[in-house]
Amino acid sequence: MRGSLDLYRNQNRVSPFKFFNSIFPEDFSDLFFDKELKNNYPLACDTIETEKSYIYKMDIPGVNKEDISLSINHDVLEVTAQRSQEEEVKDKKGVRRTERYYGSFYRAIPLPQDTKQEVDATYKNGVLTLIVAKEEESKKNKKIEIKG
Repeated sequence: MRGSLDLYRNQNRVSPFKFFNSIFPEDFSDLFFDKELKNNYPLACDTIETEKSYIYKMDIPGVNKEDISLSINHDVLEVTAQRSQEEEVKDKKGVRRTERYYGSFYRAIPLPQDTKQEVDATYKNGVLTLIVAKEEESKKNKKIEIKG
């Protein structure tokens, strides 16, 4: 009996947020944040520097190669990916379940000044590997001759 009485009391308890929730829309964050940005998930990135290049590795599970986009804008390497998957399960008794998974991934990587603006990209077993070559020393430092 006591358990049901406690349940009754908890249902009728006044919440300090009840008034706030009644004034503002159900998804209050939509007023301040772009819905597109809210659904982006950050990509974890391993960064390796070698003598001749920078190597970036990112796990992007469940994404097709065609759904990954790479671009360089103002010395920033941008990686975006879209994932959508639908799974349907049926059993012998007619019980049916359908689940959908979707989301987008985004990562912006500022490129160091000593890089060429060329990227070698491979995607294998859910891992995206980006290799950005470094400029040769001779091209970075150039002596300027004065004429006249």
